[in-house]
This record gives sequence, C-alpha cells and structure tokens, in this order.
Amino acid sequence: MSWHDQLQPASFRGVPFLVDGDSMSGGRRGPTHEYPYKDEPDNEDMGLKARQYKFNAYVIGFDYMGKRDALIAALEAKGAGVLIHPQYGSANVQLKSYSVKHQTDKSGEALFDLNFAQEDAVTHPKTSSNTLAKINTTQVKSNQQIGGEFDNNMAQWI
Repeated sequence: MSWHDQLQPASFRGVPFLVDGDSMSGGRRGPTHEYPYKDEPDNEDMGLKARQYKFNAYVIGFDYMGKRDALIAALEAKGAGVLIHPQYGSANVQLKSYSVKHQTDKSGEALFDLNFAQEDAVTHPKTSSNTLAKINTTQVKSNQQIGGEFDNNMAQWI
C-alpha cells in the first residue's frame, strides 16, 4: 500500500475540507536548570507538550460558500472536537485560531489557515474530602464523649 492510499479525507467535527500543506509540532516540556561550576544542564522532564497542528485548508466548488460557512460554524463551536487529518489521522483537538480568505484569482474557493492544539480526555482535578475537617469533627465528638464519660465516672465518686 502506497503512502497516497493511506491518506484520509480531512474533516473537523464531521465537516469536510481539503488540505494544502501542514505542519505538526510537539516535544517535551519542563525547565532547564543550569548551575554554577557545572558544565552540563539538568533538564526536568514534565511530560509531553500538547501537539500543535497547523495547516492550510480550503473548500472549493459551486457551493463553496455553504461549505465555508459550515466549516466556520464547526470551528467556532465551543469545546474540543475530532479532527481527521490526512497525514496524522484522528485527534481530539481544541481550535486555537483560524483565518479565512478569498482570492479573486481563485473564484469558487475559500482558503483557511488553521491552528489546533491536542486536547486530552483528562478530567480536571476532582473534588476530594476535606480530611482535616473530618479529623477536627471527629476530635470534637470524641472529646465530648470522653468528657461525658468522665463526668459520669466522677459522679460515682462524689
């Protein structure tokens, strides 16, 4: 199977478009520590950077305005969406920016510059129980119970 056969039709949130050139960037993130009298730096690895997908896209044809408007609506919808990229396949992404332009020498076509960032399915920090508050509540109840038992025992001796 040739590389051309492996390309996938491009779309975002199910709205199709064509791709003309692309780039993808990624890497590792974290600070670089440099110390006095040490020749080698220490790079702290804090995990992968979010992948950035930047590419030129276009819609073409007699009905290009309807396709353009559908793509703009998909791009401006809130939250992350599924990007099907011809080279990189399916990814859950968040739109960072887009621009659209028309050229008089390319009638029947709308050109887009798209910039997406990888969006993970990681949920944001969840709430947890307040352990300190539970300890304080338990301590107060225990002190009340112990105090009551002490009073009962002392009443027997008085």
